[in-house]
Amino acid sequence: MKKVILSLMAIAAFVGCSKSNNDESPTIPEGTYPKEITYKDGKEKKLSKETFNIQDGKILSIVKEFYGRDGETVEKKTVKTFSYNGDLPTKSVYEGDGQAYTEEYEYESGKLTKKTVTYAGGGKPTVTTYSYEGDRLIREVLATPMKYSKEGREEEVTQYNEKDFVHSGERVTVNEKNYTKFKDGKEKYVNTLTSVFTIQGGNLIHRKTESTSLKEEGTYTYDDKKNPTFSNLKKILTPSYFMTSEGSRNNILTKEITSKAENKEESKQKYIYKYTYNDKGYPTTRKEYEVKGSVEEHIMTEEYTY
Repeated sequence: MKKVILSLMAIAAFVGCSKSNNDESPTIPEGTYPKEITYKDGKEKKLSKETFNIQDGKILSIVKEFYGRDGETVEKKTVKTFSYNGDLPTKSVYEGDGQAYTEEYEYESGKLTKKTVTYAGGGKPTVTTYSYEGDRLIREVLATPMKYSKEGREEEVTQYNEKDFVHSGERVTVNEKNYTKFKDGKEKYVNTLTSVFTIQGGNLIHRKTESTSLKEEGTYTYDDKKNPTFSNLKKILTPSYFMTSEGSRNNILTKEITSKAENKEESKQKYIYKYTYNDKGYPTTRKEYEVKGSVEEHIMTEEYTY
């Protein structure tokens, strides 16, 4: 399901953290975004396929098709639909992976300022708010209502994830705070961390994260070709897109992650990616390998149809 979530999140991408959302249309030019993405495992067995219904440069829906052992279709359904006001989406509905929820979007001057997520199972919605200084994101706050139980008593609390963004040239420092706020206003279970992201040419090339219990560092390299999930819509729907490599302008070639958790040994992971391209410079296949010693283990293939 990891690949499904990434692709749904990647309905657009990265132009560089200092660019304006208003300078470029959120609509998708013909032939620049995949109409179909097929996922295969490391043995080239077909797992699933996503079909994107794109009309007038807008993604209207995403259909997911799952395959059985012999390559037969075992399930096919629409997993996400979008509603628009002009070129900007106002609502999306997701149904898949045992989840069902609706996202509603609010804007000011073309920038997303509020995202409300309501789950079909009931309960209060989660709300994410965004603040900007000019065209740069400077604050993101996710508020998640939940119930807290202790000694047989239940209390409604709110779990917060707050991020403050400091921009300096090619670097973005993100100061993050997680905590639970109780009705009396007290904050408990507080955890803080700081991450520094280095971005060059629209690509995340380095990330360093530190907290009291974790140190993690990521290094990324890219080709000079066009990322097929690159469009302006992600900048709008996911203002903190630059925090992951999936939103970069070009296609990732290598990813190396080193992490050290408290009281645990240091771990290292390395992945490499190999592509074939069409005559317009967009990938038609992407193969992902995990490097284990001197062995490159093929773990996933993605095929793109435009």
